[in-house]
Amino acid sequence: MGGINPSCKFVAIFMVGLIVSLRYDTRLNVMVCLIALLLTVTARGVNRKRFLWTLGPFILAAFGFFMTGYFFADNGKEFAGSYGQAYITVASMDTAWQLGTRVLAFGSLALLFTLTTEPEAFFQSLRQQLRLSPKLTYALIAAYHFLPVVRSEYDLVRAASAVRGVRAWPLSAKLTLPMLVRAFRRSECLAMAMESRGFNPAAVRGEATRVPLRLRDAFFMLLPIVATL
Repeated sequence: MGGINPSCKFVAIFMVGLIVSLRYDTRLNVMVCLIALLLTVTARGVNRKRFLWTLGPFILAAFGFFMTGYFFADNGKEFAGSYGQAYITVASMDTAWQLGTRVLAFGSLALLFTLTTEPEAFFQSLRQQLRLSPKLTYALIAAYHFLPVVRSEYDLVRAASAVRGVRAWPLSAKLTLPMLVRAFRRSECLAMAMESRGFNPAAVRGEATRVPLRLRDAFFMLLPIVATL
C-alpha cells in the first residue's frame, strides 16, 4: 500500500466512502471494513500498536451508534424483542447494524489512508498529479511541519510558567496565549524566509522529488470503485 500513488489512493478511498454513504447496505459496510483493515494490517511499515490505539475510538463510536439505532429507531412494527421497557423491532435492528457498520467502514478507510501514506509524498502528489497550486501545497507542507513547533512552544511556555511558580491547567489562557504569540512569530519568520528566497507561486517551478504515477496506480484507483458499485 505504501507504494501506491497517494493521489490515486486518496481518490479511490474517497469514492468508496462516497458509495458507502449513498447506499443502505450492511454487507457492503462489513466488506469495506474488513478489506480496509486487512490492507492496513498487512501493509509494510504500519505500527500495529498505533493501529490498535487509533482503531479503539472508532469501535467505541460504532458501539454508540449501534445502541442508538437499537433502542431509539422507531421505524417498524415487526416485533423482534425487548430490553427492559424498550420495544425492539426488526427495522430498528437493521438500522442499528447499518449505523454501527457504517461508522466502522468510514473509520477503517480513514486508517487505511493515514497509516499507509507519507504526508510529504501526499502533498507533493497533490501538486504533481492533481495540479494543486504551489501556494496551497507549500502552505499544507508548512502547516504539517509546524505542528511539532507548536508542541515545543507549549512545552517551553509551560516549563517557564512552572519555574515562576504559575499554576495553570493544560488549556489555560496563561499557557495557550503565550504559546500562540510565539507560534505566530515563528510563522512570520517562516513566511519572510520564503519570500527572501524568491518564492513566487506564479513562477514555473521544478520538482525536487517526483512522485511516480504508474499503470498499477490507475488500476488500484478504479478497482475498489468498480467492486463497490
